[in-house]
Amino acid sequence: MRYSQEITAGKTEAGIFQGPQNIIVGEKYVGSIYAKGKGELIVGLRNTKGEFVARRSLGKVSKEWKKYEFTLEPHTSCDGDFAIAVMNGTVQVDMATMSSSPSQPSPQGS
Repeated sequence: MRYSQEITAGKTEAGIFQGPQNIIVGEKYVGSIYAKGKGELIVGLRNTKGEFVARRSLGKVSKEWKKYEFTLEPHTSCDGDFAIAVMNGTVQVDMATMSSSPSQPSPQGS
């Protein structure tokens, strides 16, 4: 991965973000990211105050490039950004993608 971003963090989260993002409750944000290194990888959606409205730990990353898939479901609608964070190590990330889709209502009467 030629243009990867390296993120280093200690016991607190450090990372990068991309926005603006129109975050809508009831939609699912599905994506993937390639990562390698040593540390915990976290993805999420944050409001304009930097607070997570959806957050998912993807666990400790492998030493070799691996694709990690995720789904985020925000608990509120707001303007914000897509965040990629690391804890306890150094992780290289690349090719992060995310798209949104409305949640499907559960079938009635089944």
